[in-house]
Amino acid sequence: MHDMQNSVRTTTKNSTIAVEWKIFGPLVRSSAGKIFVGMVALVSSTIFVVWASVILGRICALLGSSGVELSNTWVLMAQFVSLEILSIMAQFLSRHYLAMGTNKVLRDLRVALFGKLNELPMGYFDVQPLGRIITRLTNDVEGMEGFFSGGLARITTACVQIVLVLIGIVFISPGYGALVVASAIPSLGFSWLTRKPVRYWLGENKIRNAHVNSTLAEFIQGLPVLRVLGLEKWSAQQFAADNKRFLESSFKVLSWNSFIRPVTVFLSMIPTLIAVIAGAWFLMHGRVELAAIVAVVRLTERFSSPVRVVTQEIQVIQDAAASANRVAEMLAERGEENPSAISTPKHGAVIEGNIVFNHVLLSYKPSRDILTDFDLHVPAGQKLGIVGATGAGKSSVINLIPGLYRPRAGQVLVDGVEVGNWDLSSLRKQIGYLAQEPFLAKGSLGENLLGPGWKDDHALRNKFLEAVQACGLSAVLERFPGGFDYEVREGGSNLSSGEKQMIAFMRLIHEDRPILLMDEATSCLDKTWESAIQRAVLVLMSQRKRTCVIIAHRLETLRSCDRVIRMRAGTIVADGLPNEVLSKDSLT
Repeated sequence: MHDMQNSVRTTTKNSTIAVEWKIFGPLVRSSAGKIFVGMVALVSSTIFVVWASVILGRICALLGSSGVELSNTWVLMAQFVSLEILSIMAQFLSRHYLAMGTNKVLRDLRVALFGKLNELPMGYFDVQPLGRIITRLTNDVEGMEGFFSGGLARITTACVQIVLVLIGIVFISPGYGALVVASAIPSLGFSWLTRKPVRYWLGENKIRNAHVNSTLAEFIQGLPVLRVLGLEKWSAQQFAADNKRFLESSFKVLSWNSFIRPVTVFLSMIPTLIAVIAGAWFLMHGRVELAAIVAVVRLTERFSSPVRVVTQEIQVIQDAAASANRVAEMLAERGEENPSAISTPKHGAVIEGNIVFNHVLLSYKPSRDILTDFDLHVPAGQKLGIVGATGAGKSSVINLIPGLYRPRAGQVLVDGVEVGNWDLSSLRKQIGYLAQEPFLAKGSLGENLLGPGWKDDHALRNKFLEAVQACGLSAVLERFPGGFDYEVREGGSNLSSGEKQMIAFMRLIHEDRPILLMDEATSCLDKTWESAIQRAVLVLMSQRKRTCVIIAHRLETLRSCDRVIRMRAGTIVADGLPNEVLSKDSLT
């Protein structure tokens, strides 16, 4: 069984790799022109180098012969200098255009990854640690950036030089050149054979680095709890253990590179040694001219340098390959939309607010069902309250309505259309959602309530103030010095939980959406402000027919509802008027 699992994993991994590199195609395509010009300039630069080496050999041969005319030598020297200058100019152009093209690819990659975050289903974030996701967006992209920003140009230059230099050596003198080229095989073979262990330990290093980031993110989020419970020493030990494993893999990478680089440098010098020794023997026997020997020796020097570059950059190559592999895995993840339904026109219309759950079965993990054969009908304009113990499935009911999760069986219908057949963007723009922990962005209070550009839109501000005043919540703005200009820190860290909930509710008023979903949205408010928000909800629903679904543990919060259901283990155990259901709930 274990072998079968390994086989499945290997097959899956291999099939993923086959698809992964295709994912980068659209990103590279937009910069293909610049990359092509850079590659042409790079090949041209190497051709100029080979040509210059041949001319240098002719210069040396002329200077060593008797009766040479100085004018012929000056012409050859001018050609040699011109070719070297052209080679430098071509190298500049190649690096310039490659850098422009690759940096645009990296920019598009970052945009694509962030866009992918908005496409991924919520189930992805339930199983993927936050640190791993952040590592994909930071360390892995930086690993690719290290390759594309400089490594690609250096490595490509080196590889093109190696190939053209070896071809040039054979072209200058086939027999002598073939012997010199054969002596280059050990250095190239050694670099090829050592690629696998380096790639393995670089991949392992990245996995362990992601685990360190995951542990760090988890402990930072739970820092207050860790301190209250006195678990600082335990958390430090856990973090130290993860860092030790990461350090071990880092040492492995360094050890392999420390071994590979000097050996490759030594092996790359063999062609030059062979070129000199064999050249002397061929010259003594009259089988090769001095000009050919000088050109070949010059080219072997050009060979050893790029081989050293490839060896020095092998870690960058492998690091970029491991990073690209992990980034591609994330880009290949299936988004929310069902691929089989992409060709089907999506439903998009103004929502009335009629919600139906029809024999819904929901499970986040195969081993545990959250909702079991769940049936519920919420007519448009009804204010429904949901009560139940922790883990009863209350939040799951709310999360199914905007399509954050999809049921394993059954249907969730909005206005008679299954959520999966709605255009999700259109559906969600018409649903107001209030969570227990609201999201606030760094910026002014006005930006969090009204969005960017609120200062220049006086009509929008006046409309918001009228809506807030009509709901009896105008006093909320007076709590914040400067009103709309009050600066909100990242995550609302300078606000209390209750203040964040009030701001989120005012934002909901401004959005004016036909379906309101509230998940413990007043849990951090005192009775005065909770009552104010309950009255505001009633005002909202009286102004326009809205469907409102409220989850709360406080019974008083639900007494103003038209109807209340009580849930237990993913099923409805009571359904009726608030006084009836809540009195039963208080007795259990």
